[in-house]
Amino acid sequence: MINRKVVKLILEKWIADLANKDRTINNVANNFDELFSEWYHAGISFEDAYALVEVAIKAHLPSAHMARSTYRLLKSKGPVYKTEPEFIADWNKSIRDTGLQVFYNYFQIDGENPVQPEKKNYGNMSTAEYLKQRRYADSFPAIKPEDIPDFEPIEEDDIFDDILDDEKPDVDVNLDEV
Repeated sequence: MINRKVVKLILEKWIADLANKDRTINNVANNFDELFSEWYHAGISFEDAYALVEVAIKAHLPSAHMARSTYRLLKSKGPVYKTEPEFIADWNKSIRDTGLQVFYNYFQIDGENPVQPEKKNYGNMSTAEYLKQRRYADSFPAIKPEDIPDFEPIEEDDIFDDILDDEKPDVDVNLDEV
């Protein structure tokens, strides 16, 4: 089992890297997934990870200034049907819930971790991923070379002649008569 000092170092590194990560709502789960995956693969126990999960969640929460600025920006673009404190509380709750959901995907209370990393047999794909991709690729019809019709190559001059022929007027004008 890994010691608590290493657990804290992994968390500190993640918090430092968090400043350069996309922290929008669409990437919250990915950010937490990165941390909890690293903890899981390092062999951290549930107790050690759970002791620091609230620290990780608080590190991901927006600052008070950022939350107020975001609320004011949304309010200037249209109606916001919440007060500022309600908006900030919902935002923080959403981040906390997402963080705990990702945490429990990796760590279970009874001590058995639900995530079992699959062996990568095909490059960076597991057997299940490879079979899924293969089934998808096989769903397209295969084209045999003899099924492809032969086309005669077209010369560039022929293309331009066709274009220029279309632009000629239908009436012949004799410039000598004019």
